[in-house]
Amino acid sequence: MSSVNNHIRLYVSPQRFVLEPLSNSGSEPSLFIDRATHKISKLQSQRPGFNPDDKVQDIYGVLGIIHLLSGPFLIVITGRKHVGKLFRHDIWRVTKARIISYSTDASELTASQKNDESIYLRMLEYVLGMDGFYFSYDYDVTHCFQRVRATDMTAPLWVRADHRFFWNHFLVHDFIAQKLDSWILPITLGYIEIQSNLSINNKRFDYALISRRHLRRPGTRFHVRGIDKEGNVANFVETEQLISCENGVASFVQTRGSVPVFWNQSPSIKYKPSLLISEGRETTAAFRRHFDDLTKTYGVVTCINLIDQKGSELKLGACYENQVRVFDNPHVKYIAFDFHHQCRGMRYDKLSILINQISGDLEKNGYLSADKTGAIVSEQKGIFRVNCIDNLDRTNVVQSLLARRALSLQLTQFGITNTTSDLFERQFEQIFKNAWGNNADAISRQYSGTGALKADFTRTGTRNFRGILNDGINSAVRYYLNNFVDGFRQDAFDLFVGNYRVDLSSPSPFTKSNSFHVYYLSVVIFIVLAVILLSSYLLPTELTVFHRFIMALVWAAVFFLIWRVTLTFGKKLVNKPLLYVVN
Repeated sequence: MSSVNNHIRLYVSPQRFVLEPLSNSGSEPSLFIDRATHKISKLQSQRPGFNPDDKVQDIYGVLGIIHLLSGPFLIVITGRKHVGKLFRHDIWRVTKARIISYSTDASELTASQKNDESIYLRMLEYVLGMDGFYFSYDYDVTHCFQRVRATDMTAPLWVRADHRFFWNHFLVHDFIAQKLDSWILPITLGYIEIQSNLSINNKRFDYALISRRHLRRPGTRFHVRGIDKEGNVANFVETEQLISCENGVASFVQTRGSVPVFWNQSPSIKYKPSLLISEGRETTAAFRRHFDDLTKTYGVVTCINLIDQKGSELKLGACYENQVRVFDNPHVKYIAFDFHHQCRGMRYDKLSILINQISGDLEKNGYLSADKTGAIVSEQKGIFRVNCIDNLDRTNVVQSLLARRALSLQLTQFGITNTTSDLFERQFEQIFKNAWGNNADAISRQYSGTGALKADFTRTGTRNFRGILNDGINSAVRYYLNNFVDGFRQDAFDLFVGNYRVDLSSPSPFTKSNSFHVYYLSVVIFIVLAVILLSSYLLPTELTVFHRFIMALVWAAVFFLIWRVTLTFGKKLVNKPLLYVVN
């Protein structure tokens, strides 16, 4: 099995970068990058001489190279945290990264270009600072266990990787071109939790939860919805639950993703922006591509649609169901379940209606199971594709219940428990709930900017007042981020994965003002202060009931006017993406 250099010493001088591998007992030659010519080459000598003035730093992997206005930038991992061991392979999370310019002199750039480059760098730093990039030096974290067994284990790690979840694929093109396989470290964005040496009935096992975020339609909650022409959907995440014990290994995979039709919900200051749906031949073609890919990759697909069956969401659900009918594929099944209606009044016990309804599908789809010799006992023949409007909160609740049902079957199969009850021993029960709660928060932060809603149910099995209060706070934060921050976040994603390529010959994308809200806020403050000053000047010192009534009317009129104008100019007030991306 091939592996990637896992401990590297980086030497930085004004003329070059030298990357010296420290983990392969001197068998791997160092890498030389000329900062002027940008040429990458292997050094012939095992340990070349270095200048005493070189800046030296130990790093833990190379994420790649990105080309900005002043030239290439090298991106390296400078901090990592051990997550756990998966089948004796170490799994790591990126905690810190460094972006280093090849250029030592940016004098050739104009002031405007320097400003643009600083914005690009802030975008990259934002993405790299997200708490969700995972990797392994000798195990493919981009594949689920069933698929990874089908890959060529002798091939380089990046060649085996599933490009849907290979988040730095765009950044490593220069290394791929020169076949520098041992330097190419695939990372995936999502969530990984590994709990080792657990015990139920004095029988030991390991538990892992892995979520992999699709990179082909990345972005933020309101700026990326639905499907694109290639069949990629927003917020598509593959989640795998693994257990391993002395009797074998079991894996259960499910997915989530935006409603797979053309629709958008551009932020406009409203709490719930208008939902626009586009139907036609393009929708049918994109829908077919999406499900052709799903059925080819996973087999039978059981679609669970949790959106509201009223208002604009009702129309969206009808469009989804109609596309399933037109597609007419026996391997695709559609189930609609109005989560909010069924669980109104905090009656989350009603979710048992859905779980019982799809229990037959769970049994037919099955899960991957291998015995202690590694021989396959059974394969997973299909998946559940779960969605709500954001594919976050309701989706995670239902996925955790499906995972619980599958896990109870797996534990029984391996003789760890003697019943298929969905209730686990007290200690593991909390580990399971917390893992799915952590997963919910991680996936939600990457898409919406906040932790998940309804997380109290995932973590405790019940809804409570504190959880409802926390949902209110998260909803308010989401509202702010989605309207006033997410344009920048969307641009950051598109820059990182290569949807937008920086071109020195192109005009600045940042010439369009994205700060209309600042001017608008200044006007609102001016109006409010003006009303206060006029009131203090015109009204008498002693206020009668009549004067107080007039004052109340004036303030009501001012706030009503401000609110109406705010709604009118809502789309101009929001923070929009500025990098032009062709979808």
